[in-house]
Amino acid sequence: MNSAEELATANRLDNDGRQPTVAVGFDASSASITIDTPPSVLDPDISPQPLRPIHSLDTAVEDFIRLVAGNKAWFLSNRICATGRVNLTGVAGDDAARWELGFLQVRRVTTSWAWYKADWTDGAAANGGSILLQTGKPPAMPKQTCRDIGDGGPVGQMWYAPPGDARGSARAFPQTLTANFNDEPKTNFPAVLLNSLTKHPNFLRDAEVELLFCTALALREPGGRFHILKHFYWNVLWQATFQPADFANALYGPWLPVTVLRNAVDAHVSQVFDGPPDREPFRNALTSATETESCNDLLHKAYDSVLSPPFAGRRENRDRDHLFDVRA
Repeated sequence: MNSAEELATANRLDNDGRQPTVAVGFDASSASITIDTPPSVLDPDISPQPLRPIHSLDTAVEDFIRLVAGNKAWFLSNRICATGRVNLTGVAGDDAARWELGFLQVRRVTTSWAWYKADWTDGAAANGGSILLQTGKPPAMPKQTCRDIGDGGPVGQMWYAPPGDARGSARAFPQTLTANFNDEPKTNFPAVLLNSLTKHPNFLRDAEVELLFCTALALREPGGRFHILKHFYWNVLWQATFQPADFANALYGPWLPVTVLRNAVDAHVSQVFDGPPDREPFRNALTSATETESCNDLLHKAYDSVLSPPFAGRRENRDRDHLFDVRA
């Protein structure tokens, strides 16, 4: 009998120490995670944002704004998929209806920056300026570790996605709970920005995005206690250089093929490890009840801060070839 079963058994007796009332537990040795589809990434691409079906006036207005904004640099991945399982144990008459199995996820490292400069093929544009968007560090992004919630859910949701059918019931034991996980990280940067110091357009020249995750299979008791059963690590990475085919039409026209840095556009997934991760600070973030902002919340604020005045996290210079320190 594992520790969870011992705890459940100890709590089975009513106040008179007689009738078993709650005997549901779990078999830790039955827990498993299968990586059904490992993560992979696509080469970065410069293109307009795809239009969507028009369902309302708001949708039409948003698409018009996107068209006016012009090209974006896209960093897209293919979906990672995993399946988790565990067996619940109990005796006849026990009800496991409030037991849930699901995935928790923490984003533990974010690297995200983009460097822009005035037309580097034109000597007369040497004073056109340069820009660094630093969205992965303070002040744009105040912290690295955050709980990641799928589909933009609230941080209080805890689960990466609601468990769905991965819940126990009043049926016979053992009960096998199965939970599914999938994620598809992506981001984008504007292809062209106006340098507020020089009033000249600056064009995306170099960008890097790297996201590191810790994903855990967890079982939650009716009282809210989590049992971290298994976990794994994975990441996606892009780094590339860019150049318009025609600087005069860079906002809406085609760009040259992206130059990908060797071994810098890739994705990896670790083996599956038993129990909870042994590293802090992200281990606590998996189940912390004090998180106030999800990774999506932080990311949206970071991008807003570099694209909207007063430009927290955005650095500008009048020198086209100014070298920014992306580590700062």
